[in-house]
Amino acid sequence: MVSEIIKELREQNNLSQEALAKKLEVTQQVIARWESGQCEPNSSSLRKFYEIFGITPNEILGIDEIKSLKMK
Repeated sequence: MVSEIIKELREQNNLSQEALAKKLEVTQQVIARWESGQCEPNSSSLRKFYEIFGITPNEILGIDEIKSLKMK
């Protein structure tokens, strides 16, 4: 579920994996692993998702419904 939300956020905002990686200060390989479900974002990355997209940790983890997929 987290992997799908990350990919959807990225695609809805017309970002490549590399562009999203730059915004989140991680590598493109990390984004690829998140999107494939190999691993999940840590707390620091979750905070950055909130800062960039306005999406709460509960939303990205699929606990709460996502209000918006667009960047702030």
